[in-house]
Amino acid sequence: MSKGFQKQISIFFAISSMIFLISGNAAIAETWDVNPTMTRAEIQAVVDSASNGDSIYFHAGTYDWSSAPLTKRGDNEGAINIIEKSLIIKGELDTLIIGRESIGPTGGDPEGVDAFYVVDLNLDNDVTFDGLNFQKFLRGIHAAYLIIPPGQHYIAEPNARNITVKNCTFSDIHRDAISFSNVRGNILIQNNEMSVGRTGMFIDWWWSENHEDWQHEDSCVQILGNKINSNRHGIYLSMTTNVVVKQNTISCERMGIRNHYARKGTVVSENSLFNCSVGIRIYGRWYDGTKYEAEGAVIKRNKLIDIRGLGIVIAGDASFGHTVSKNEIHMAPGSRPGIYTCAHDSYYGQNKISGSGRWAFLLDTEDYRPDGGFIAYAHHETLHANNVSQFSPLFIHFYLYYETHDNLIVGSGMGQNTYFDLGYNNRITGATPMAGGIGQDLSEAIKERNEELKEARIIQN
Repeated sequence: MSKGFQKQISIFFAISSMIFLISGNAAIAETWDVNPTMTRAEIQAVVDSASNGDSIYFHAGTYDWSSAPLTKRGDNEGAINIIEKSLIIKGELDTLIIGRESIGPTGGDPEGVDAFYVVDLNLDNDVTFDGLNFQKFLRGIHAAYLIIPPGQHYIAEPNARNITVKNCTFSDIHRDAISFSNVRGNILIQNNEMSVGRTGMFIDWWWSENHEDWQHEDSCVQILGNKINSNRHGIYLSMTTNVVVKQNTISCERMGIRNHYARKGTVVSENSLFNCSVGIRIYGRWYDGTKYEAEGAVIKRNKLIDIRGLGIVIAGDASFGHTVSKNEIHMAPGSRPGIYTCAHDSYYGQNKISGSGRWAFLLDTEDYRPDGGFIAYAHHETLHANNVSQFSPLFIHFYLYYETHDNLIVGSGMGQNTYFDLGYNNRITGATPMAGGIGQDLSEAIKERNEELKEARIIQN
C-alpha cells in the first residue's frame, strides 16, 4: 500500500470520526417557536418534544390558558409542565400569558392554575424563564413536588436542580408569583416585577420530610433587582444556608423580607422597603427538640420607609452572630421599634432611625412557646454608633426589657437619646437614663469588647 493511499485512508477516518462526534455526541440545541394561535395542548406537545438544552420561544401576542383545569396544593401540575428536562423558556417583547380566576381564600389553599410547573426528581436539569408576562394565575412558576401522607403534613420531595427566572412580569397573581420548595441546586430570580395576593416569592426547604432538609451548602439563592407589590409578604425564605437578597424594591402589607431558620450565609443589602408592617425579619428557634438556627446574617445598607410595625427584627432562641449596619429606617406614626432583637452576640452599627414610634431600639424577651414562658433574652448584643434623630417615641429610644443582660450600648449619637434598663449587667453610654436606668463608666467594657467591635466593623464594610 502506497504512503499516499495510507494518508488518504487516515484523512477519511479522521473526517468520519468528526462527523460522528458532531452528529451523535454533540447535538446542537434547537429553538422551537410557539405563537398565540396554538392551543395549550399544542404548546405542551412542543415542550414534550424538545430535547435537553433546547429553547422554547414565545412570539409576541396573548396566550389564553384559561382552559387549564383548576388544581390545588398537592396536585403537581400546571397549565404547562416541564418534566425531567433542561429548557430555556423565552418570551418576545409583548408576550402575555393569561390564566383564570382562582377559587377559595387567598390566605388558605385555593384552587387555581399555575402557569408553569417544573418536575425534576432526577435532580439533573436546569430550567430558565426569561421575558414572559403572566396575568391571572394562582402561581406563575412553581417547582415543588408534593406528597400528602395520610394524617401528615405536606412533604416536598427534592425537586429541580438549577432554576432561573429573569425579566418576567407577574400581575393579578392570587397566591405566589414564584414558589419553589426543596430545590437541590442554584436559584436566580432577577429583574422581575410582581403584583400578588399573597407572596412575591416563596422559597423554602421546610416542607421536607420531618423538616430535616436544608438548602444544600454548595448551592446559592440569589434574589436581585426585583420589584414586588404584595397583599401579604414580599420575600419568604425558610431553612436556607446561602442566600443573597439585594437591590429589590418591596411594598407589602405584612413582612417585606422574611427568613426563618437562616443557618448561615444570608446577605440582605441595598433593598428598599415601603409601607410594610415588618421590614426585615431573621428568626431562629428550637422546635420539638431540634435547633433551627439563624446565624451570621448580614443586613446592611437597606432603606426602610414608613414602616408601620417593626423595622428590622432579629428574633428567636436560636438566633445569633448577626451584623446589622448602615441601614436607614423611617418609622410611620404609631409604629413600634425600628430595630428589635431578642438574639445574642450580634452587632448593630451606624444605623439611622427616624420617624415616630414606641421605641427606636428594643432589646427584649420573646414568648412563642405554646405553654407560655420566655424562650429568648437579648444578651451580649452590641449597639455601636447608631443615630436616632427626629424620632418622637412615646417613651424612650433604647429600651432594655426584663432579663436582658450583658448588652453593650456605646456611641449612640445624639445627646438627647434616652434609655430604660430593666435587665442586668447591661453597659450603656452616650444616652440619658430614664427612671430605672443606671449610668456606668464603660471604659473597661469598651476595652474588653474592642476586638469584637473591630471584627464587626470589618464585616459590615
